Amino acid sequence: MKKHKVNDIVTLRVSGKKALIVATKSEPYTSPVCRQDYYPEEGYDYIILHESKEGNFEGRDSICKHDIFVTAEL
Repeated sequence: MKKHKVNDIVTLRVSGKKALIVATKSEPYTSPVCRQDYYPEEGYDYIILHESKEGNFEGRDSICKHDIFVTAEL
């Protein structure tokens, strides 16, 4: 199974929707608003932002590596 990196766009297994990986266990996500670092919650591998209908990425969520179906092509 491929190990994904920050800024990879992936397809989620359950929903089939695209998401952007913004943090891993070793590389945090820094909030642009409060400048705080976030790591995936305990027991999870990545923090993602979901793709919205408008094509933006929003809605931070922690997921496991098995929740990723396939890497999307840019």
